Parts: sequence; structure tokens; C-alpha cells
Amino acid sequence: MADTIARRAGPRYSLGRRRAPRESWGVQHTRDRHTVAAVVLGILVPGLGQAYAGYPWRALLWFVGAVGFGTLTVQALLTNQRPPFNLALPMTGLLAYYIVEIVDAARLTHRQRSTPSPHPWWLWIAVVALFLFVVQPAATSVFRRSGQGFVFESDSMAPTLLDHDYVMANKTITERQRGEVIVFEPPAGSTRPRSIARVIGLPGDRVAVHDGRAIVNDVKLVEPYIAAPRARGYRFGPVTVPGGTLFVLGDNRGDARDSRYWGFLPIEDVVGRVNLVYFSQEPHTGAVRWERIGQPIR
Repeated sequence: MADTIARRAGPRYSLGRRRAPRESWGVQHTRDRHTVAAVVLGILVPGLGQAYAGYPWRALLWFVGAVGFGTLTVQALLTNQRPPFNLALPMTGLLAYYIVEIVDAARLTHRQRSTPSPHPWWLWIAVVALFLFVVQPAATSVFRRSGQGFVFESDSMAPTLLDHDYVMANKTITERQRGEVIVFEPPAGSTRPRSIARVIGLPGDRVAVHDGRAIVNDVKLVEPYIAAPRARGYRFGPVTVPGGTLFVLGDNRGDARDSRYWGFLPIEDVVGRVNLVYFSQEPHTGAVRWERIGQPIR
């Protein structure tokens, strides 16, 4: 009888031992590290590929470095007017940083490819979603408080700005200066988009325009940036700029709608100071005007 019980228990015991390898094999298969996954994670979130490879502190360093490098690049776009330090070098450096970060993530993951990951696959998706839908929008919102890109669709600022120049404006500068190029909201009731012009008169200034040349407080300004002035004999003013407003003109004096036509610009309508052209294309053909990219606006 004892022998019969042993024979009956034997198959059940043997069957239980066969299930263990299949369960272990399943866990091992689903948690293997893959180089392609590390590359994708590194592209979406700086440093996440290193975390996936099992190097959390290295991942943190890469992420902090990306934040710092990105901040310096934005600062250069908004304040620096010395090519190539204002656009080309910062953007090239940032791109190189990301390439090295992705290569490092791939290399580390390849080294650890046979080591099981203790984290489930959905954790990495959750981190990417958190970054793309929470962290990145918050960072973009912070950036838009200090700077913003605009496309200029007019000939009123030629030759300083051309139609379909894409410009970066610094929104942190609040003290207005004569001669600066600004982005501003359109006059009340206008359906036009935001526009760009040059500040000529500050509050209290006495401004006139003779033959396309600006005269401020009875002194003719030196304006190397303007296009061919209007025909001789054209006169505007003089007018006194009221408090809290600016008198602005387009550099293309013969083809600009500015303070001569719609009046003084409230200072509160100024969006920011234009710093550089970060992209430019022909409005009709779409051809890129490479020679204008990175050009500072003075």
C-alpha cells in the first residue's frame, strides 16, 4: 500500500518540478535589456537609457548635464549677438551632447544585455509619459516667459529683417532703448498678427521724420540700417511722445506702416527685443536663406 502511494505521488511531484523552469524562463525573457530600447529611451529622455542599463547615478548626471547645456543654449539664443556663439556653436554642442549620451546608453546596455532588469516594462513607459506630458510642457512654459520665436511676414523692416525671417525675441528685457528692434502686439482693433519695428522715440522725446530720416530732439539720428529713404520733401512731425508710449518706425521707411500712421505704441504692448534670426526662407519658393541664419539684429 505504501508502495502504491509513493507511485501516485511521484508523478505529481515530478510535474511540479517541470513547471518551475518554464516560469523562470518567462521572467528572464521579458526582462532582458535591449540596445534599441535604450537608444529610444535616451532620445526621448536624456539619461533614461543609462537608467535602463542599470546605472542610475550616471543617468542622473546625463540628465542634469542636458538641462544645464539646454539652459546655456537658450541663453545664447536670447542674449548673444556674436556669431557663431549665438546659434551655431551652442546648437552644435547640444546636438553632440545628445549623440554621445545616446551612444553611451547603447554601449552600457549592450554590456548588460544578459543581466535581467528588476523593473517592469511599463515603468519606462510611465517615466517617458511623465517627461513628455508634465516635465517638458512645464519647461517650455518657463522658456516662453523669457523668450519666444516669431516668424516675420513683411517687408517693412528690410534690409534688417526680410519676409519670412524667423527671429528669437528676449522677453526678459523691460527697459526700452532707442534703436532696439522689438516685437509688439498690434494696435487695438487691428486684425494683424504681432509685428516688428525699431524704437525711435522714448517717452518725452520730440520726433520728426524728414526725407525718411528720423530726427529726435532736433538731432538727426545716424541710421545705417535703413533702406533707401522716401523721396525728398517728405516730412512728418514733429510730435512729442506721450508718457508710457513709444514712437516706432520700420527700417524700410517707404513701405512700412508704423507710428506715422497708427500712432504711438503703448509700452505694455511690447513683447520683447529681437536678438537674432534663427531660420530664414524665401516666401515664394521656400528655399532656405542659409546666409541669414544666426544673423544678429542690431
